Amino acid sequence: MLNRGQLEEAIDISARAYRLIRWIGEAIERGFLTFTSAHEYASDAEAAAAWITEHYQNLPPASRPPAKEGAPLDRFANYFVSFLTTSFEIVAAPGVEVRSYCGCRCWCCTYLAAAPHLKMRSLTPRDKKRAAKLKVAYLQQLALDLHLSVPEAALGALANAKETSGQVALLAYATELLGRCAGRSSGPASLVLWRQFAWSPAGSPKPAFELRTEPILQAEAAIARALHAAVT
Repeated sequence: MLNRGQLEEAIDISARAYRLIRWIGEAIERGFLTFTSAHEYASDAEAAAAWITEHYQNLPPASRPPAKEGAPLDRFANYFVSFLTTSFEIVAAPGVEVRSYCGCRCWCCTYLAAAPHLKMRSLTPRDKKRAAKLKVAYLQQLALDLHLSVPEAALGALANAKETSGQVALLAYATELLGRCAGRSSGPASLVLWRQFAWSPAGSPKPAFELRTEPILQAEAAIARALHAAVT
């Protein structure tokens, strides 16, 4: 079952990370933000955490983690890296090589320097199949948490039914979000899940949609009831 406190923190991290990448792109285009020294780190998340710490005072308060060290920074950096690589791809202008200003090839310098050239990632049939598996995996885990033995066919029906598909996608996405903050790898399947509840059936983002804790917990309660009904 989802933990309210952890979920609230993860949602806050995701909102801050989205604002930060938008700010970085604008700041680079204005010449306000540059990359001036090479970095070597064991992981992308470490590189991101170091970069955020270095620039912390210059970042808008609403676009940075609450602290520039410790667990809050680590969770933010974990998600920030996942957000960039999962949801975006670099598209440079024809004939232009996207590279860092310092000449470094580390993730921090190369990917962040490319912020003005990022676009939403294109999704593939493989990504959609992976998203479908994530939905069923979430239902399996919830059934275990509830000590229920639910037939696989019933889980598939809940994952795909018009009435419950969006709720299950929301819950699977929330589970992935928590994992990404903890440093677990993810992929474009998370973006597939997002579009199943944050986009309209017409294929465009829902106006003013905002990820919030209460609707997620309400969806979990509703799906829990559906799982109980599937075995009675």
